[in-house]
Amino acid sequence: MEKLLANISSVLLELHQGECLQPLADFQHWALGLLRKLVYFDSAFWGSGNVLKQVPKIHHVYLYNQPAEMLEVWRRHLHLTTDMNARVVANIGRAFVFPFAEISQRNSYPLFWQIYGIDQLMTIYLKDEKSGLHQGLSLYRQGEHNVFSEQDRLLHQFITPYFVQSYQKNWICHLQQECDANGYGRGAAVCDRNGVLHFTTERFVDHCAMEWSGWSGPELPEALNFSGEYQLWKMTPVYRGKTIAVDCCPWKDLYLMHSREMNRIDKLSQRELEIAQLYGNGSTCKEIALQHKISPATVRNHLASIYLKLGVDNKGNLCKEITKYGSFCGC
Repeated sequence: MEKLLANISSVLLELHQGECLQPLADFQHWALGLLRKLVYFDSAFWGSGNVLKQVPKIHHVYLYNQPAEMLEVWRRHLHLTTDMNARVVANIGRAFVFPFAEISQRNSYPLFWQIYGIDQLMTIYLKDEKSGLHQGLSLYRQGEHNVFSEQDRLLHQFITPYFVQSYQKNWICHLQQECDANGYGRGAAVCDRNGVLHFTTERFVDHCAMEWSGWSGPELPEALNFSGEYQLWKMTPVYRGKTIAVDCCPWKDLYLMHSREMNRIDKLSQRELEIAQLYGNGSTCKEIALQHKISPATVRNHLASIYLKLGVDNKGNLCKEITKYGSFCGC
């Protein structure tokens, strides 16, 4: 037992130290390599998504030591494992073992399990209650006598939440690096063009719940749906509401969203915001007038309106407001 606890401690420490250092594309392979130090398995299926009527709806899958076409075959025969899925989904956070003696008797065994060398299965589903997102991690072994033990099951149940949390932290670290998500009080989330969340920070969920009472994921709030189709890649900001503002930009083959609470800067029109930023960065009224093709007098009128809306009375305080809040102007 002492050796096992020492191994667990070592793996968790290595996981924590590397969660923001590993490249996003490599993280799951690296993390599963760590997990194998505690629980041996030949291959694995790590999926994220949501659950509809006790049936997994997968948004993203990482296959460990399995070919890419396995996913399509799995989807094609998903209806043959409905009872297995229902058992796991009904017991979120509990790991289940399905040994060879059970799965070999199923119609799905020669159609799926046997093809991919899966004779033993151990799986668990986890759910983020705020966002509604699920993570599922299934571990596979070959060999009809190579059964997962009760100790394996308890280890899987205990340690998987740490791996899921580190995976989410890895995503957020890379989001911040690539799209500068370090703005004032921001939340961050990743969604697809159907408006379904894939990853989200707790702050983004809190912002949405503050604006839309009773909302829960994984679908984005209806207010972010434009004419029934998500046009996230065409506009910034996507939304300015009563309490929050949301911006968006393309990120890889998905979309990165930033949220924050509304502030005094939001009282400004787009033209006023542009002028305030230029003026705060040192441009003169004449220079701003030339850039916007308006008269210096019009620029001064805009500045008077800006000062009034922001509750400031000099350029120094205007610069403070722009520095504190004004960076949220797109991805």
